[in-house]
Amino acid sequence: MSASLEQRQQIEELVYRSCLALDDRDFKAFLELCDAQFRYKVTAYSPEIRKDMTWLDHDRKGMETLFAQLPRHNSDHSPLTRHATVYTVKMNGSTAEVVSALQVFRTQLDGGATELYGENTDGVGLVTDLTRNLGVTIAGARLLILGAGGATRGVLAPLLEQEPREVRIANRTPERAKGLRDEFSDLGEISASGFSEVDDRPWDVVINATAASLAGEVPELPPRAIGRDTVCYDMAYGRGDTVFMRWAADRGSKRAYKGWGMLVEQAAESYLLWHGVRPETRPVMGALDRL
Repeated sequence: MSASLEQRQQIEELVYRSCLALDDRDFKAFLELCDAQFRYKVTAYSPEIRKDMTWLDHDRKGMETLFAQLPRHNSDHSPLTRHATVYTVKMNGSTAEVVSALQVFRTQLDGGATELYGENTDGVGLVTDLTRNLGVTIAGARLLILGAGGATRGVLAPLLEQEPREVRIANRTPERAKGLRDEFSDLGEISASGFSEVDDRPWDVVINATAASLAGEVPELPPRAIGRDTVCYDMAYGRGDTVFMRWAADRGSKRAYKGWGMLVEQAAESYLLWHGVRPETRPVMGALDRL
């Protein structure tokens, strides 16, 4: 259920106040915003093992200990400024599900440059691999994205910046695809459906953002959705062709690729953000091709 305007404003204020408290390193004020049953958990989905990996999981007491130990372990005291954007708020009884984005900026202690400190580089890595390494033109193309999870969420904005003619998100559960469509609708025109409902004519680019091929599964698309000139890109990777690549080739595609170019390019983009220099990726790609 969508939140009322008053509920949304209260939740937005809570998010923004938590950022201000952390900016001021007022960890006591941050914890005072948290319920007694509060847990702070950081997870990331791994397509290789098809599970969420937990990097941090603390209750309120654990966070108090973490904050107390920070001065001993963190030698970088450059000021951090957090900028949060709340996209959607959905109420479920007395709880709320909030989708937001966070950027963190760091200002050097000598008063030097302020730079972006936290960013998702997956989308930039994907676009770079497609356009620069593989020579794929996204601008004006009909683009089909398979899957509506975190992998799609992380690359959708950079793909839309390339101004494709049409973008369709297809998912086994159409409701999730429609939710993602609505969330990013202000960035461009997006349609959403189940796998079997996509247009039964060749798409220009098909990106597999599901982990299905790692389990030997492929999406049930209409028979003519993949054509000879369709670029089929599997965000999963490994030695040899993936199941999705072989499936695309069987459907007639002459251009099927795996996602380790995206892996390399997003790593280079991350290095650029941290160190101000973008490493050359061609030697790495060459080494991977020889595996």
